Amino acid sequence: MRTVETETHIRHSRASGNPNLFERFLDPRFRGGDMNFVHWDNSFLTAQRLLFLFGLAGWLAVAIGLFTACDEKERPVAPQTVPLRVITHLPSLTETVFALGLGNRLVGVTDFCHYPAETAAIAKIGGIFTPSTEQVLALRPDLIVLDQRQPELVERYGTLGLRTLAVDTSNLPGIMATARAIAAALGAPEAAERFVADFQGRLDAVARRAAGRPAPKTLVIISHDPGELREVWAAVKGSFHDDLLRLAGGTNVFPNPSGRYIKIAYEELLALKPEIVISILTETTADPALVAREEALWRAAPQLLGPSSRVCPLVGEWMHVPGPRVPILAEAFFACLHGSPETAP
Repeated sequence: MRTVETETHIRHSRASGNPNLFERFLDPRFRGGDMNFVHWDNSFLTAQRLLFLFGLAGWLAVAIGLFTACDEKERPVAPQTVPLRVITHLPSLTETVFALGLGNRLVGVTDFCHYPAETAAIAKIGGIFTPSTEQVLALRPDLIVLDQRQPELVERYGTLGLRTLAVDTSNLPGIMATARAIAAALGAPEAAERFVADFQGRLDAVARRAAGRPAPKTLVIISHDPGELREVWAAVKGSFHDDLLRLAGGTNVFPNPSGRYIKIAYEELLALKPEIVISILTETTADPALVAREEALWRAAPQLLGPSSRVCPLVGEWMHVPGPRVPILAEAFFACLHGSPETAP
């Protein structure tokens, strides 16, 4: 199952792909140089000299063998090398590496990794699902971090002898576990503890403000067709958006379905009557005109809303990225549900 993060970019990444790229590397051919053999003239060496040389060669072989055996026995086993050349396969993973203070290890990211600004200087490997294998191999990574829902890439990279780390950022516990897994793989577990303490602390602060307040019935829309309420997708149980909604003091209009994100038929929308609609728009800039158009779209369909329903559009592609900026989204959800921290009752 794809994450909302990957769904946001899938149309673009499909367009740039070549499914046969990996096949070129599945059967590598190795070429060695020509061997030049020395031809000895039998008349050059006497039998005595030959015997002397063979004896000397035998003695040297024994000596070298003994030396090598001692050396191998006493040589300590080298620990697994800490990765210094890392590629990340999702924006959330790129952001996490930077948030851990390990951004200097990154040598490659996807075309959709734009944050933080330092990513502009990092080599691009292509799409989330359609990386350029030539580029990946040219970057000589010693670790590739990707999502568990990219099993085809995990398998293909393994076939190429590349080390991978597959993680799950679908919910809030998974985001923190991912930070710990990446930090451990990069030899910096203490960085994850700092990250998790800050991340969890900010979420806890939102939860404390929400405690004891009414929990309005809320519909969280993560996508719909531009300009019309068709192809509507909503966040449900199992998604980090649903985790944030509950933490911020809301009740999902879909209490039972799981699967993280579901497509809603128009007829289903008619029956929901949410008290609050949080609609996340994937544009990169928060243009007030976008917010006004989204509000007008819902107001033009009063049959979908209750008598006192409120529509709260949120603008930002980053709101689909389950990474370090999630606590900011928790605060935005709180403001939609209860008003700003200063004005909330």
